[in-house]
Amino acid sequence: MPATRATASKPILARIPNVLEKPEPDAEILTFNERGPVLAVRPYCNNAHYWQVYFDTNEAIRQTFAGAAYPVPEAHFAHRAA
Repeated sequence: MPATRATASKPILARIPNVLEKPEPDAEILTFNERGPVLAVRPYCNNAHYWQVYFDTNEAIRQTFAGAAYPVPEAHFAHRAA
């Protein structure tokens, strides 16, 4: 099965400081909606490092997606007078 962007990001998650080797980080596509894929990203860590891993993971996701040049989703609304 070809690697998706989510599964290809697992090695990136493993390089974040304080992410545990076992269990390995999870990164999967849960579903798709009108704004794009909904990801489940789970880097496991000790409770003492939760917030550092949380913010470092969000930054890694941002950098990965910015480097891929994905278009930013746009929502278009029609305003009608009542």
